[in-house]
Amino acid sequence: MIHRQQKGYSLVELLLVLAIMGIFLAISIPALAQSMRRYSARAGVNEFVSHMRLARHLAIARHQPVDMTVGAEDYSLPNWSDGDIGTAGLREFSLPRACTIVSGTGTITFRTDGTISTGATTMRLEIALDGEITARYDIAISTAGQITTTYTQVTS
Repeated sequence: MIHRQQKGYSLVELLLVLAIMGIFLAISIPALAQSMRRYSARAGVNEFVSHMRLARHLAIARHQPVDMTVGAEDYSLPNWSDGDIGTAGLREFSLPRACTIVSGTGTITFRTDGTISTGATTMRLEIALDGEITARYDIAISTAGQITTTYTQVTS
């Protein structure tokens, strides 16, 4: 009688590997989802700050004051593709989902020298990452028009 050596895996071995993969997947999905929310929030804040810097540069380059109107969940800038910013229409932008400006809303006017007309301004954006963790971004604009961002994670 000749015994053949079998090649491959048994059903028990395959089920064991699938069970182990399922456990790893169940552990990693919530962490991955939270990482994606953090990335989305950071990308939205970066876009917002980039638009603020764009408004400042437009004011300097075009020798015209530029108003940036900031609401709790959206903001607007003049349409920079138009030649005259003073008569241009507005471009509306929305903040990322679950992101809210909790302080510092209103109009920021960048002058032709890059300074702002309202004096130093601070805005606070908060983004709920999950039920317990909130990302907080403080955006400070100096009277010279320099923009800095500070991140804080708040646990409730």
